[in-house]
Amino acid sequence: MIENILINLDLCFKLEDPLEYFIPSFIPEHASKEEQKHQQGTHVRPMTWKTKVDNPKFVGIRVQCQDELTMSLTAAFFPCFQMFMRRKLISEMDVSKDNVTCCRHYLEILLDGRKYFVEQGTSHKYVDVLMLYSKYKSRERALKYVMKDVVQELISFCASPKGCPGVALVLGVIQPICVEMLIPSHLRGTILIEDLKSQFIRSINEDDLLEKSHLEKEDELFNYEHSWPMIKGHTTECTFERARELLSESDMEAVVKEIQQKRMQQLELMQQLELMQQCGIQQLKSLKQG
Repeated sequence: MIENILINLDLCFKLEDPLEYFIPSFIPEHASKEEQKHQQGTHVRPMTWKTKVDNPKFVGIRVQCQDELTMSLTAAFFPCFQMFMRRKLISEMDVSKDNVTCCRHYLEILLDGRKYFVEQGTSHKYVDVLMLYSKYKSRERALKYVMKDVVQELISFCASPKGCPGVALVLGVIQPICVEMLIPSHLRGTILIEDLKSQFIRSINEDDLLEKSHLEKEDELFNYEHSWPMIKGHTTECTFERARELLSESDMEAVVKEIQQKRMQQLELMQQLELMQQCGIQQLKSLKQG
């Protein structure tokens, strides 16, 4: 049957009424709320962090095209990914249907106390993965869940024949306040993880690498704060957050390793210069004695 073909192609799923199917790609890109409600049935609701979790924390990852000038995700990519994730969560991970909600531009998931919004970017250049988690969980553990539960699935789906094979994806960090306030995706503060790591490394002055006081207090080298610009209509001033609190442990390890290599290179250069100076002094003494 055509219905089974559509389901197997990750294009739709059955609603409670056996004669009705939810096909997100059939909803017009810029449909009004009334039109979306009519076509989505019970699968329409605004994005909200309504939760019973006390003092929740938030984390967000942006998965975007590496070359945004020449590459983009197709219009069908996100609707197909929604259907793929819904089917996998329900059939392979035994997640209740009530905990997976599909809407035109986002997928909402409740998974082991974690709440996700996977949201399509307005330009088809990126997908945002937003997560709410308990204050009793570490940010590092939350990041691992985000990567395992959603990000890696999205990257694998993109590389598959059903996705956008050939489109290279890179990861960025979303400003936490943008995740908490659910600020519209095109206004969210973001920075590529590799760019943040590079800024972190460049922020450390070469003199600081060589000063004994800084060598003894290595933690002082890692106090670099990333500046987030003001978001008109949502925030009133620039904010700062420590880069080490935005990066994962593995990213921090890479930063530390590169800083250590840089420090060793500087020390070796200093030793070579000192040796050359000593050799020069010895040569001058020999000439004078001769």
